[in-house]
Amino acid sequence: MRMGQRDAEGLYRFIANDEVTTERITAPHAEQTVARSRKQGAVLVLHDTTTFDFGNDSCRSGLGDMSRGGKGFLAHVSLALAEASWRPLGVWAHRELVHVGRPMVQGKARASRVNRRRATDPDNESARWAEQALQAGKMLAGVERVHVADREADDYKFFSALLDAGESFVTRSSTDRRLGDGGKLHTRMAGMVAQLCREVYLSPRSPAAADKKRKTHPPRQSRMAKLEMSAGTIEIRRPEDAPAMTPATLRLNFVLVQEVEVPEGCQPVVWRLVTTLPVDTAEEIARVVDIYRARWVIEEFFKALKTGCAFPKHQLESVEGLCKLLALLLPVAWKLLDLRTVARTDPDAPATVVLTPQQVRVLRALHDKQHPKSPLPAKPTVREATYAVAKLGGHFKQNGDPGWQTLGYAMQRLLQAEQDALALRNVRLAPPQARS
Repeated sequence: MRMGQRDAEGLYRFIANDEVTTERITAPHAEQTVARSRKQGAVLVLHDTTTFDFGNDSCRSGLGDMSRGGKGFLAHVSLALAEASWRPLGVWAHRELVHVGRPMVQGKARASRVNRRRATDPDNESARWAEQALQAGKMLAGVERVHVADREADDYKFFSALLDAGESFVTRSSTDRRLGDGGKLHTRMAGMVAQLCREVYLSPRSPAAADKKRKTHPPRQSRMAKLEMSAGTIEIRRPEDAPAMTPATLRLNFVLVQEVEVPEGCQPVVWRLVTTLPVDTAEEIARVVDIYRARWVIEEFFKALKTGCAFPKHQLESVEGLCKLLALLLPVAWKLLDLRTVARTDPDAPATVVLTPQQVRVLRALHDKQHPKSPLPAKPTVREATYAVAKLGGHFKQNGDPGWQTLGYAMQRLLQAEQDALALRNVRLAPPQARS
């Protein structure tokens, strides 16, 4: 997020304070996230890891070695989401991963190599998936919840740990595992009978920068895809690299999603999902698929963090400072995502659903001064407030929905104006001797 020199100096002094820790920064937001989650009927816990790469010329101290030669670190984030509306509720937890002396690589292939080499090592980084899921489960005792992850969480130890703790999950399977009866998983799933068919909109996808990601996430144009879904319960066998303390076999539910009537030149959609949720009816299978589809929201959250909050552009000289800044910006990225999400899913709701009454008053003052001929309504909707916020960043309504960079800068202006208004109010209320 862009800021003036005075604001930047104040931020950097705050981060340099030894009394300021990431735990103290994140605790209030985590507590509020739990409080918001307790008001929901069912909650999804989206887990994913993102990379912050600061290039080859970075002089920042403490950064790790990245796979393509640069310096940076990873952040593993758990984002709360209301299942019914897909509205983001906040960040439960996050952790940073910094490697010095060996490159950091995201993805299932690397996780498998680490598992084989360090299967009993408590510092094995693949353990973060289960550890953070179990941590969220303890925080949300009494709340219906489902943990959601992509292929990197396709790990026998992850399945075993969550089953043992009674946690529900939906994750994407990529490994053609051995079965309890000696067969292979993909062959068994291919023989399952389709139980329902749905049309789903597939959003466009740009080419990935890395060769490896281009293979698993090839570019595509948007289209309506016809998907057939089948499901069944399958017993998988413990792999050789899994700790002996895990059960010899696990019985899990699997859902196969396959695109049919694929347009010429398009790569068909194939999802193999593994879950603890029931899959006995078409409605239950559809719920599992919809829960996995919600996983993309955390990708939007990372865009809000990297582009809207411009996290990688901040000039901090150590990984400790960057981690503190990340902790500060996680709630801001959540608020950006929440604002844009509700503007799309419930645009006619009152603006106070996503902004505080004080923020609405400040927004009206800023907006009406800038656009006196088209003042903000007395009771603006979420959509009207979102476009009013975006105008603070220079957005024009005819250009469509605001991008993350515009929305991030605009939200910074609103929050700064709110702080200025609060400071002015405190000065006015202070007794004369205090003001002098």
